[in-house]
Amino acid sequence: MNHRNVLCKPLATPGRAIQQLDTKLRNLGAATVLNLPSVAVIGKRSSGKSSVIRGLTGVKVPRDFGLTTRCPLEVRMNTSEVEWNCQIYIRRRWSPGQSKSEKPFGGQLHASDDIELMLRRAQVAVLNRSLSMDMCLKLTHDQIEDKSFYGNNAFATDVICVDVKGPEIKSGSYVDLPGFADIADDYVVKRLEELVLSYISQPNVLILVVISMSDEIGNQKAHSLAKRLDPNGRRTIGILTKPDILSKSGDTETCKFWLNVIEGVGNGKELHLERGYYALRNPSTDQLKWHIKYEEAQLLERVFFCNNQPWSNRAHLTHRLRIDSLARAVNEVLTDVLLYSLPSIEKNAKTNLNLCLNELADLPPIITIDPLTTIKNLVQSFSKAARNAVDDSAGGFAEETLKLYRDLRLAIKQGAPNLQPWVDRCEYKQFNTILDCIDKYKKEWNEVRDNVAEDELSWDMPSIEYNQDLAWGLPMYLDDIKQIIQTSSTHGDGIEAVRASLVRDFSGRWRQPAFDCLSAVHKVLESNLLALLPDYFERFPTFKATMIQMLQARVNLAHAKALEVLEVVLEPEDDPFTQNDRYLMTLQDAWFRRYTLVRRKVDMVSSYHVSHLDWVVTPIHVNANRRNAADLVHQTKSLRKEWDISVSHEEWIDPESRAKPNLNDLEGRNHLIVPTSPRFLDREQANIQWTGLPTPDPSPVKNVQRPTRARFNTPPVVEPDLDTNIGKSLMVYEDEISLMAEVRAYFQLSSSQLIDTVPKLIERALLTKVINQLEEYLLHELEWILKKDPNNLDKLLREDQEIVGKRNSLLKKQRILDESCRAIAQFNVQAA
Repeated sequence: MNHRNVLCKPLATPGRAIQQLDTKLRNLGAATVLNLPSVAVIGKRSSGKSSVIRGLTGVKVPRDFGLTTRCPLEVRMNTSEVEWNCQIYIRRRWSPGQSKSEKPFGGQLHASDDIELMLRRAQVAVLNRSLSMDMCLKLTHDQIEDKSFYGNNAFATDVICVDVKGPEIKSGSYVDLPGFADIADDYVVKRLEELVLSYISQPNVLILVVISMSDEIGNQKAHSLAKRLDPNGRRTIGILTKPDILSKSGDTETCKFWLNVIEGVGNGKELHLERGYYALRNPSTDQLKWHIKYEEAQLLERVFFCNNQPWSNRAHLTHRLRIDSLARAVNEVLTDVLLYSLPSIEKNAKTNLNLCLNELADLPPIITIDPLTTIKNLVQSFSKAARNAVDDSAGGFAEETLKLYRDLRLAIKQGAPNLQPWVDRCEYKQFNTILDCIDKYKKEWNEVRDNVAEDELSWDMPSIEYNQDLAWGLPMYLDDIKQIIQTSSTHGDGIEAVRASLVRDFSGRWRQPAFDCLSAVHKVLESNLLALLPDYFERFPTFKATMIQMLQARVNLAHAKALEVLEVVLEPEDDPFTQNDRYLMTLQDAWFRRYTLVRRKVDMVSSYHVSHLDWVVTPIHVNANRRNAADLVHQTKSLRKEWDISVSHEEWIDPESRAKPNLNDLEGRNHLIVPTSPRFLDREQANIQWTGLPTPDPSPVKNVQRPTRARFNTPPVVEPDLDTNIGKSLMVYEDEISLMAEVRAYFQLSSSQLIDTVPKLIERALLTKVINQLEEYLLHELEWILKKDPNNLDKLLREDQEIVGKRNSLLKKQRILDESCRAIAQFNVQAA
């Protein structure tokens, strides 16, 4: 049924069965896990709330004048056959994701007179977190009265819980909430309002609104909050305090108003509550200083209402006067609420029980088998999981190692010898500069392009000549190689020594990338193995620490042995060696063809000879296209800058004045200084249309035959037969080009082998070695540890206290919920 309508029902006569059920549920501790009916006391500060709590429970809560309640105080009463005892707890407000827990504050109390001082100490601990629990427990009564100990907090949301048990205790739960102050900033008022609403918004909570008759009803914020949540007053009881003010003041109108409120007539109907109002007379300030007892306070209250007007002549209001009348009404309402909310409580108990069982299932089970068998099973399960993680080709470990192997491949390829088929860097730069010029006159190159096959002539630079990303160090040109060969010859060594030196140079650069790859895989393996440990050993801190040490030792040992093997594999080669002769010859021929193609291009461009640039000063008509003129100026400046041309006096001649012109004066006005175009040596002057071009050299160009190559187990290359000067430089740099091709071919062959060899070695010497022998190694090491000290067995299987505490808490909760469900089911059977 609807919780908000529970209190709409008329009060039922509480049977003994429902009272026994309430007592049993609270004794089981169901109030801590289920939403059992409870009482929340709210009101204005110093309105007498704490006195109401004390009157209803008999617990001596602090109520001295000026020492107000500044944090929620929960008093939980439980009927028990044991003698009276009390335990105080502090429950910190929790955030989402954190567990709700209570910590004991001090030891168990067996005298009711000790509660008040302990509660004051607990309130200091709640309000001032800078003080330790031990320090707060030692505070004296005089120190507590010093308000500096309370800190600067107006109130706190942490809760002080008081568990009281005894044979004469009436079961119930009561909460004293901080009171509203007359003067407070908006932030404090808002937070306090949120705190109060978090309690009284629960449908099973009976609201006791404490209202001082010395104040106007419009100033009672607690009354307005209760009216907002319970408009008809079906779960609200009004408590009117300080009735002696009416007796002393003689204000008949005020006195009549409050009497009408209690009776529910006249102008009191505006404050109507279905549960009505009760008038209480709490001990005065002087009586509080005398530390009167609970029974004495009740007697003084009875005497007051019997001997003072207007209360003494209101016999029909006797059941609405005094704390004992209020206590009976509260017990009846709580019993009634429990009866009508029992179905929802039973449903919540079953739901929470299932959740509790699921949480227990997520925790490691309690060890019930032999400890040695437990250790063996854990090691075997872990070893199997480690093997699966390493062998899984689609797993995270495989992805990490494959990335490392790809990085190794790139690093080895980047260590290629930087051998460039240019005479020197100047030739390389000049070649590209001429190509830029030629590109402006591609039409003039058609005849030459027709003379050479398309697959051997491309105006794009080949990808292997000068790619800094795939070559190591500064480039070595043909002149550099020639000089090295000559130097080697002077020392009595041949070209084989140069080749061996170049091979040793690039093979020596493979060591660091390979060692880095091995170290990286070692770290990945170790991190992945350690990441699996929490799934099997998190509950055993000592066992987990031992496993970490053993795993690190095993992986480090395998890494050291793999380093030794890799050291042998990566020993720099003094002389090229391979049994894959056919593939090596194929690579050598391919590299030789590539290098010779570059040399042919160089010779072909050289045939488009640039002996010098003839500069002429050309007059420009006033109406000429200035954009074309600007392009010519830009080309002029660019070529002068790139080719570093110094202009002599004879090269600058003005056709009109026959005098040396001023470059800065002519440019940008009506003259331009432009270079004449390059020309072919083998073209006739009649076919050349460019102005200022000198007469070409009429001597014919002889066919050039490439000399035979030095053998490096490579078949000879077919000689070119071109009717040009293409290939003439091959005659000069035959040995150098052959040596470059041999070194690059051997690098490509050996690096391809190494790219596969290193990962295979890592897989076998490190990964396979560790994984295949992991279970055997771990069990052997653990056997040695247990033989060294048999007590280590208990240490290894000692569980984490946090897990133990959580399991015990869930087991306790499970027991409470299970027994609560049984008790409710038994009550339903009896009631039927």
